[in-house]
Amino acid sequence: MSAQIQPQIEFVEKVGADAREADPDGIKWPDPVVSAPIVVFAYEGDRVVGRSAILPVDCVEGTMIVEDKRGTSLAFRLLRRIEELYRANGRTHAIAFAHDDQPEVAEYLERVGYRKSPLTVYSKQLVED
Repeated sequence: MSAQIQPQIEFVEKVGADAREADPDGIKWPDPVVSAPIVVFAYEGDRVVGRSAILPVDCVEGTMIVEDKRGTSLAFRLLRRIEELYRANGRTHAIAFAHDDQPEVAEYLERVGYRKSPLTVYSKQLVED
């Protein structure tokens, strides 16, 4: 039985319009603003046989309200301004994270219209401490 020779696979990184043009599923990869997805396509000749991407996750983060302003409308108004910026930059959804030990953050996000997603986040340490 002879061993099959595996065809050479080439990995090509693309962003923005180049990624949209190459994508066989027609995914509308966004243009770079601050950072853009880096899409790695696996080509066998001129055929795309695989794809994976690094997605910059635009998320609502770092919100802070000083003690004497909590309970006012400041957090709500601040979040609405962030959402306006999302829309102005062509985003259709906003994402916010709430740590498991901060139920008050999750409760607030739900009160202002955010819904918990059926999703688990996985992480992998790539560099030793």
